[in-house]
Amino acid sequence: MRYSAIAINERHQTGHFFRQSLIATASTISIAAFSTCLAGGSAKADGGACGPPSNNLVICQNASYGDITYTAGTRLTLILNNDNMVVNGTVAVSTTQTSGNADSEIDLNSFQRINGTVSSTSAGGQSLVYTYDGLVDGKLVSTSAGQGNVSVTLSGTEVVGATNSTLVEALHNGNGDSFIILQQSPDQSTSSISVQSTGGQEAVAAHSKVTGFLSEAKITMNGGMVTAQGANSVGLFSEAGEGEAYVKVSAGNISSDGTAIRAITDKSGLNGHATIEIGETNVFVGRPGITGLIEAQSRNVDFFFNAGMLAHDGAAVVRLEAYGINVQTGPKTLIESSGVGTAGLEVIAQSATVSMDTPDFRANTLNAKSILLKAAGDGARFSLDSNAADIDALGVGASAIVLDANQKKNVTFEASFERGEYSVDASSKAVIEVIAADGTNATLNFKGASIEPVDSARTTTGNVVLISAPQSAQGASVTLNIATHTEFGWFDNTAIRNTVDSSGFQLNINVEDTGFVRGNTVLGGGASTFTMNGGSFDGTIYGDYDPFVHLSSPIVNTSNDHFVWNGGDITGSFRGQDGSDQVTVSLKKAPFDIEAFTFDGGNQNISVQRDVDVFTFQSTRVLKTIDANKIVNFEKLILDDSTVSISQGTLFLYNYGQPLSYDYGDLILRNNSQLTYMRGDNTDVLANIIIQDKDSAFIALGHGQISAGNNVFNSGTISLKNGVADGLFFVAGNYTGNGGFVSLDVDFSRATADTIVLSRNISGNTTVQVAPHGTVTYPQAIPIIRTNLPPSPSAFSLQNGHITVGAYTYNLTLEGQNFYLSPASGVSSLSSGELEALKGTAASVLADAGVNFQPYIPLYEAYQSALLEMTRLPSLKTRSGGRYEGGAALSSGPAPDAVWGRTGGGFAHFDPQSSTTGYDYDMSSFDIQAGLDGLFLDSADGALVGGLTAHYRTGEAKVHSRYGDSKLHPDGYGIGGTLTWFGADGFYADAQGELTWYSSELKAENLPFAPEDSDAFGYALSLEAGQAFGIGDGIALTPQAQLSFASVEIDSFTGAYSDHVSFSDGESLLARAGLAVSRESAWQDVNGEARSANIYGLANLYYEFLGKTTATVTQALDFSSEPDDFTGEIGFGGSIDWQAGKLRYSAFAEVTASTGFDTGSYGYGGNVGLKVRF
Repeated sequence: MRYSAIAINERHQTGHFFRQSLIATASTISIAAFSTCLAGGSAKADGGACGPPSNNLVICQNASYGDITYTAGTRLTLILNNDNMVVNGTVAVSTTQTSGNADSEIDLNSFQRINGTVSSTSAGGQSLVYTYDGLVDGKLVSTSAGQGNVSVTLSGTEVVGATNSTLVEALHNGNGDSFIILQQSPDQSTSSISVQSTGGQEAVAAHSKVTGFLSEAKITMNGGMVTAQGANSVGLFSEAGEGEAYVKVSAGNISSDGTAIRAITDKSGLNGHATIEIGETNVFVGRPGITGLIEAQSRNVDFFFNAGMLAHDGAAVVRLEAYGINVQTGPKTLIESSGVGTAGLEVIAQSATVSMDTPDFRANTLNAKSILLKAAGDGARFSLDSNAADIDALGVGASAIVLDANQKKNVTFEASFERGEYSVDASSKAVIEVIAADGTNATLNFKGASIEPVDSARTTTGNVVLISAPQSAQGASVTLNIATHTEFGWFDNTAIRNTVDSSGFQLNINVEDTGFVRGNTVLGGGASTFTMNGGSFDGTIYGDYDPFVHLSSPIVNTSNDHFVWNGGDITGSFRGQDGSDQVTVSLKKAPFDIEAFTFDGGNQNISVQRDVDVFTFQSTRVLKTIDANKIVNFEKLILDDSTVSISQGTLFLYNYGQPLSYDYGDLILRNNSQLTYMRGDNTDVLANIIIQDKDSAFIALGHGQISAGNNVFNSGTISLKNGVADGLFFVAGNYTGNGGFVSLDVDFSRATADTIVLSRNISGNTTVQVAPHGTVTYPQAIPIIRTNLPPSPSAFSLQNGHITVGAYTYNLTLEGQNFYLSPASGVSSLSSGELEALKGTAASVLADAGVNFQPYIPLYEAYQSALLEMTRLPSLKTRSGGRYEGGAALSSGPAPDAVWGRTGGGFAHFDPQSSTTGYDYDMSSFDIQAGLDGLFLDSADGALVGGLTAHYRTGEAKVHSRYGDSKLHPDGYGIGGTLTWFGADGFYADAQGELTWYSSELKAENLPFAPEDSDAFGYALSLEAGQAFGIGDGIALTPQAQLSFASVEIDSFTGAYSDHVSFSDGESLLARAGLAVSRESAWQDVNGEARSANIYGLANLYYEFLGKTTATVTQALDFSSEPDDFTGEIGFGGSIDWQAGKLRYSAFAEVTASTGFDTGSYGYGGNVGLKVRF
């Protein structure tokens, strides 16, 4: 029957007091058999020292013995039971039967001292040894070769023995388990085992060696002291063939000059398992203290360090070697390596998991290591999880944690450091050391940890993370993820140092959230990437080597390094050194400060150019202004979907003088990027400027000259616009316009402009955008593009073909080798000198010379003319339709008050007799007028009728000129009064007066901007007289004359193009002479109601005595026009009167047509009305 170690221990503890009663009973029954033993003397050969067995039991109770030895075929138990017993010899029990119940048991229940070996041997059953208190100066051995278990249990016993001997041993040579239990006795005394060894002997050893069986060898220590003296000594040794070797130390102390604990199995098998467990979880009182090596070798190893202190000055404190290893450490644990080169925890495995919860590791001596993880073979995998650990490397050349690929290929390390403190001293090697080989893949995650030098080391150099490779490291990579609340390194230390010299190696460093890296970083050989996604960095990043350590680069296999800044704060510098290095800045969320950091692309070889260092702003739109001197030693600078401002310094890109296809010296703007450069008195951009798309722009602000060191390729915009026309953009190389733009400030009042100067070849096409400033009185040619070589006329064109400023329209003109803004291009093609000669001349002279006025100028000139036409008063017949003629219509009542209304409309083409701009316009008009008439006087001589009127007028005048088309849309509201005398003899006299307020919308067809609506006021007066002569049959001839005066006053305003305009003159005195022929008829309808009708025709001749209008633009240029003097008009009309009830109605209508005598003016119109009388 097999028992576990726990079962055997419980069995022994519960059976101790049972044995006391058993001993008393056996003494009564067998007193005769034991009389010789009680009296002393030597044992009988057939009975043994304590007499023959009784019921498979022998009890020794004498005070003194020599050898006590028993051999039996079947089960036999030997009990020693005398507190004062001294045995000067061997205590041995053996059973020989190989089957059945053949247990061998020795129970040292009470004794004082045994000077010899205690041995229990069973050929086929269990072999058990129990001891309580007492001293054994020799060995305790339990052996079996059968099916049963072997065990040794010590409760408060002290064991000392000869040199080079195993003092406590459970040895199983059969198919069974071996157990050793060290515990307190019932009276709380503890065991003590002490051995001296020079040949590798163990103080305590459990062996289950037979291969082919999954046997167990277990040692449990709950208290006491084990001492193993000698360099090769072993404290606790558990050995199992292909089963489990298990050691658990819950309490007590072990001191060994060599190995404190060793647990091994056959590593070649698939089932071997070694477990070492130290301390109880969550028990902090009486924690074990162990000095010496702790070692486990097996196919699989578990190491549980729950509590206690481990120390050793040899090769390692804990050394674990297996295919698969699982390590767990708990709080209140300490592993201290104090020997030269000692490793606190050394793990050699093919697959290992190390989990640490609040442990304490110290490497205090030369080249010591707190934790060493070493690959056992190719493809090994390690997982390290550290939580709130305190791991120090305080010795010279010491390292806190070492991850060693051990020159094995494709080794993987996954390490996580959450919270805790990891420290290095000034003279130590590193906090974390990674030793790589081909295919190594190491990932180190840091979160909330403190990875930095101790206080005393913060002013010296040192390493926090050291990466090396003794040989090749092709295809290897190391990744460091430094995240939330991690403090990594210190200011004067080396935070990260990579010494790997392999082109196939890659180092990735990621700083996230609130991670804080302080100190320098050496990226070493191979391709490396340092990414800032958040947190902060303070130090210098070296692409290949530390120049303060090496005068020249020790790295042969330099590759391309990459620094990426996506977020966080950085202070210090990036120095790419050799290789084609990259910097990518991608800042989207907040305005980051770059002034505290310098970007250095690296070493430049003037004679042989092979490296292309590239700086890229990627999707960066919130960066503060930067100093160009902070970006040095790069061959290329790219803005990709970015907005960047450079406040000072000279931007210099190496080898910018090479052709564009060589990728050297290129400043590239693409994908809606904008680079703003604050220019000074003389600012240089020593680069090829390449703007790749229409949405990207190079903007130069400030004052003075900015120079492009070589070629410029423009598919976007080059802008010098800053509100001041004093900038100069100089291109030292070739200029290519690929449909791009240049934007310039032009001060037309000072005739100055931002200027583009092109020194070499010009190709393609570029559109010029002009930001106008100031006002312009007289036209001038303003140079904006100067060239040293003859350009094509199509190389530059003005946006929209022209620009409007003040009174002029400017075009882009090529004169010699320079492009000018000129208001005299086209047919006239006035040179800049000819324009200068026209300065101070009248607008008419400028117009005749061919100066281009802007399209609003003809509109301004026609503005008053159009309003005068709308303001002039109609004739009496047009207004009334003859409804009171002859007074006949008034004779039927004493007070024929009336309400009337009329509407009219017309179209006219006006071609002035003279005009500065040579305009003409077509005007469509519409008006509504209503009135209230009353009879003021009714006599035999005639009637006097007066009235009040209100009117609304609207229209649209379309102005045409060689300068462009425009249109005017006025709306007018007003009131008026009339007074008319109708004589009984056919004579009439009519007086009118009106006031009209106008608001007008002005718009030029080809210009995008318009002035605000313009306000004006107009008034008109009219006197008209006529005499009707009847010629019979209701027909009358009426000669008539009319003199009307109209005046319009328009408020001055400034147009959309700085074209201030005011108006003068604007008066009309129009005389009309005419003859009307009318026929009147009257009748009664079938109801006896009176009806009457009137038809007429008329012919008029008009003469304008005034009519001149003047628009003054920019307070210097007068634009005047005058209409035709004579105009002829014919018209036809009629009216009908009827009565319905008490109301009398009169409806009337009229159509007219007119033409000018001297010009092509003409017009036609119509008028209808209705009057109601009460």
